[in-house]
Amino acid sequence: MQIKNLNKKYNNKIILENINFEIETGHILSIIGPNGAGKTTLLKIITGLIKKYEGEVSINDNFVYLPENKSLYENYKISKIFKILQKYDNRFDINKAKQFLNIFELNDDKIINLSNGNRSILYNIIILSTNADLYILDEPVNNIDTIKRNMIFKFFRDLTFNNKSIIYTSHILTEVEKLADKTIILNKGKIIENSSIDDLKENYVAVVSNIPKGYFYKKAGNSNVYIVKKDQLKNEEYENISFDIIFEALIRGEHNV
Repeated sequence: MQIKNLNKKYNNKIILENINFEIETGHILSIIGPNGAGKTTLLKIITGLIKKYEGEVSINDNFVYLPENKSLYENYKISKIFKILQKYDNRFDINKAKQFLNIFELNDDKIINLSNGNRSILYNIIILSTNADLYILDEPVNNIDTIKRNMIFKFFRDLTFNNKSIIYTSHILTEVEKLADKTIILNKGKIIENSSIDDLKENYVAVVSNIPKGYFYKKAGNSNVYIVKKDQLKNEEYENISFDIIFEALIRGEHNV
């Protein structure tokens, strides 16, 4: 999947601007950013739910999409949902779905009787039981406890071993750091970073000084702490920093140009 020169406006307001990226086969790409950054709009464009935009989106038609706002027929039992999916989508493997029910210890209840966490698990079971080339997931593990999140992440990784690719959004940085091969940081409709998290942590450091270019992070006594790229350094001393500090500085820091 590849996106070139993507722009999206709504009522003359820029929602996405000059978006360019691609995802490699067998990789997991996370898209992170603050609320309103354009993450969900981007996924809706990729999946064809939003059709008016400028630019080029090239995508394999064999994909599945898990939206942020998820819902199923609440008075149906899980088994009936599975039968409907089997009837209308030949990619859905009902036997695999039943195995996942056992793994996640879900009973064949009506959807209305499921907790929010178990509903989210069910949506992921449906996705994991569907044979696609690309999985597009908007906040897929909301409301799920840590143990079962980690189980789902393992199954996501298993998909990539079969040359499946995953694009997903998240706001939990520690999980992104564990799972994603590459991460796009989106802010105010623009991509401000697109790389592996290891590369981000290698490239950005903290400096206590006044420098011409950097992201102001915080006060430290009578000095300022800046987050800068190593290639901007001259003779300044620096410290390595964590991914969450890099993210916060890029999103919230005041940029000295």
